[in-house]
Amino acid sequence: QLFRHRAQGSDRRSDRREPFPYPVYITPLAEDGSALTNETIVVLGKHLSERGLDFYNQAPLPYRSVIASWECSNEHWLAMTLDLRWCRSNRHGWYENGGRFLQVVDSPMTHQADATTEGRNQKPLAG
Repeated sequence: QLFRHRAQGSDRRSDRREPFPYPVYITPLAEDGSALTNETIVVLGKHLSERGLDFYNQAPLPYRSVIASWECSNEHWLAMTLDLRWCRSNRHGWYENGGRFLQVVDSPMTHQADATTEGRNQKPLAG
């Protein structure tokens, strides 16, 4: 049987989920809450709801607390801390991960974009 019927009430999520097939930047948080920006990875979004996000990655993530960032418009980022609550293999070589939003924060990607822009706007020194 190609599709299995899911019993009513078996999906505990009550929020409406919307497809979200966009790149999401995942930045782990250290124990003290600081962003480990050098460990940021890019994953592929799956669904977005008012309270959370799920996404695909090629490996399980060893973190529980992360910042999820995505670009809303040209160089404008939205970021939220995310409490990762689950991870499962989808039998196609990918892992599905998901969690709940905790709060809106500044995106580490904004700071990286600012640094890149500053580097491009610098004039060469006259020699």
